[in-house]
Amino acid sequence: MATNIVPLRQPKAEPTTKRRPRDEARELLEQALDTGVRGSLRDAIKAALDVATAPVKRELTDLNYEALKPGQRLLDPNRPGFLARCTRAGIKMLYRYQHPETDQQKEVLIGRYGDITLAEARALWQDLRRQRMDGKVPALVEEEPSTTDMPSLGELCRRYMDDYASQVKRSWKDDEWLLNRYILPDYADMPA
Repeated sequence: MATNIVPLRQPKAEPTTKRRPRDEARELLEQALDTGVRGSLRDAIKAALDVATAPVKRELTDLNYEALKPGQRLLDPNRPGFLARCTRAGIKMLYRYQHPETDQQKEVLIGRYGDITLAEARALWQDLRRQRMDGKVPALVEEEPSTTDMPSLGELCRRYMDDYASQVKRSWKDDEWLLNRYILPDYADMPA
């Protein structure tokens, strides 16, 4: 005689959810408000509670910028006015602001992604933003180029011929003849 024995089921344990520190801080701040604290301490707790309940803005990384396709742009949610615009030539890092006198929207080119790092672009953005918040028209402070760092016109022509014309143009021999005939004899040593 076979008896059907049904095994007893163990009640499922409630899944333990790991609480985020942000949620714990929010609960503690709410409890602190419930104590009846007053004055500037209450205002400080409310401000901290606003921060704890605000949505978290994720920091953009290099991967976000490298994923841009020509025609796309990327606004940084944590840095007002900091944007990247992708073209076929590459990614431009820009600071967009409202001109203090004309109220027109203007942009300052911070640099090209790849020529400068994301950290350098953010540091330059911070400087431009500080200038604008002080009521000034933001501008990048450029170092004076020294003439020793500049290539001569002869070197620039040689680079043009070696790196571009001889590899891309069919008429590179004509370019070389023109440069040797009219430019290089008188201007080869002049800084470019």
